[in-house]
Amino acid sequence: MSQSNRITLASGQITPGDAIIVELVRASETPEAILVHWPSAPSVVTPARLTVTINAVIRILAQARTRLAQIRAAELP
Repeated sequence: MSQSNRITLASGQITPGDAIIVELVRASETPEAILVHWPSAPSVVTPARLTVTINAVIRILAQARTRLAQIRAAELP
């Protein structure tokens, strides 16, 4: 059985009731993977709030990418 290590790269609200979580998964016997946990049900937004919701998703994904880069940089010799 392989050991796995999950590192939360970013998380946050995309609507008042919905959040996403982005994780780096490192398992001893498989390649690394990024998991994006989306809400289990559709997120409902008004047309007026669509841009705010998109910005929230992009911000969380960008934070995850930045955190992954920091992890990679810290691992350099």
